[in-house]
Amino acid sequence: MADIHISRELYQAVERGELPRAFLEEAQIKHLLARCPHCRAEAEAYASKRKSESSTWSRLLHALSFLIARWMPSAERAQRGARRDFEALLSLPREARVGRIAGARSRFRSPELVRLLLAESQKCLPGQPSAALHYAELAWTVANRNPGMAEFYDLYVLATVAMANAWRVQNEASRADEPLRPLQPGALSGRRRPP
Repeated sequence: MADIHISRELYQAVERGELPRAFLEEAQIKHLLARCPHCRAEAEAYASKRKSESSTWSRLLHALSFLIARWMPSAERAQRGARRDFEALLSLPREARVGRIAGARSRFRSPELVRLLLAESQKCLPGQPSAALHYAELAWTVANRNPGMAEFYDLYVLATVAMANAWRVQNEASRADEPLRPLQPGALSGRRRPP
């Protein structure tokens, strides 16, 4: 250890606020440990024991980190499942996809799958509006099959708007307004908004 001597100039610099008190305390400890082998051995033993013993709180947090990974499905695992479902849908003939979603009991229900289908729909616009409409309809079907999912309303609306956009790109403006009617204010209460 490099030894530093404590001088009155150090004390005065701390009094004037030019040096922090922690600097002086550290210098005193370093000087003591450099001069006294017994103090140095005791300080090293204490530091070693402290490093080897973890606190109860840190042990609890460490154990919880393993349990949380088991209890909560990870986003990565959910994303992999959605990707698997997405690829399974694409492997089917186009006309069989909606029926497969409708007949499934546990698959094809995740919000991640809806997002993947919406992203695919968005990629198809403006060049392939019929494909964009197909993916948007699949997303709408998946969202509609699972109204209990946390983001149901957000994803339902996004899928509905994606279908309307695809119809507009196909120059079918009259059909584009159809899916949006239930989303208009007053539609749920039976009242229509004045034109």
